[in-house]
Amino acid sequence: MFKSIKITLTDLIRNMGIKNEIAGNRVFAVWDEAVGDVIAKNAQPQFFKKGILLIGTTNSVWAQELSLMSQQLIKTLNERLGKDLIKEIKLRATAIEKGAFNLNGETKKEAVEEMEDIELEPEDLREIEVTVEGIKDVELREEIKKLMVADKKRKRQTLR
Repeated sequence: MFKSIKITLTDLIRNMGIKNEIAGNRVFAVWDEAVGDVIAKNAQPQFFKKGILLIGTTNSVWAQELSLMSQQLIKTLNERLGKDLIKEIKLRATAIEKGAFNLNGETKKEAVEEMEDIELEPEDLREIEVTVEGIKDVELREEIKKLMVADKKRKRQTLR
């Protein structure tokens, strides 16, 4: 009757189509060790989606230098991740703050404000309800619903 959390989360990740994004987000954990101290002090991953890794650098010189090294960085990072998840690297000279920008160049705040205006279709909301209905823990069920709503809105946002 009830599914285990592991099965529910596995189904959720599969249905949302984010398995590679979740695996790819491990790049944030392996970055410093993979690239070394000098690069890590001057460049940090900001965002990963659909095989594209956005890296923020302290200045344009570092962005240019890393662009010349991009194929080697991709190879090294994919080896650390154990899978060829990163297909392309984009670079941006900016203040380094982990996860500060998305691939559209928006700050997190701008992206969140835009997502708040997106309305979901009734069938989207029904699909979410059906997916989470077997989760007995109310707090967990509500958190997963929020995640699924945000994912659906994010997908609609990228279609705009």
